[in-house]
Amino acid sequence: MQVLPSYGMHDRFLFIDDTAYHFGASLKDLGKNTFFFTQEDFTLDEVLKESQKIQAEKES
Repeated sequence: MQVLPSYGMHDRFLFIDDTAYHFGASLKDLGKNTFFFTQEDFTLDEVLKESQKIQAEKES
């Protein structure tokens, strides 16, 4: 397992093998309120590329 920085992205993503899951809320609140997550069609590489782009924009 590896935890990677989000570089300012609010949402959370979980990748298991080649399957991506999107969590709109913090996992620490799991079970406290209504909580949804969805299976997505994007890849880890796509999310990392977007995250790095956001970080580069913040630094410039």
